[in-house]
Amino acid sequence: MSVYVSKGGEIEDTVGRKCICNALLANIGLGQLRGRDAEPGIVTSGDDLTGLGRFMAPGTNRYSAADVIARMLGPAAPATPDSPVSAAT
Repeated sequence: MSVYVSKGGEIEDTVGRKCICNALLANIGLGQLRGRDAEPGIVTSGDDLTGLGRFMAPGTNRYSAADVIARMLGPAAPATPDSPVSAAT
């Protein structure tokens, strides 16, 4: 925070905020240690927070990159005649 303040930022503006770089590194297990506490990760879902559930197994509140890839590679919806790409050649 000292760098932020040295560039003209107000210390009061940092309350409840976190460093996005540290948080993203924490997401992959490389968060900084602050005493005995590890830096917590962050969810970066944009406007689609409610859509994250499609990657989670029922009754869980976590998902992994493997879960997302499995969902992406899962059974595809059948092509329709007006689909931009269809199986017909």
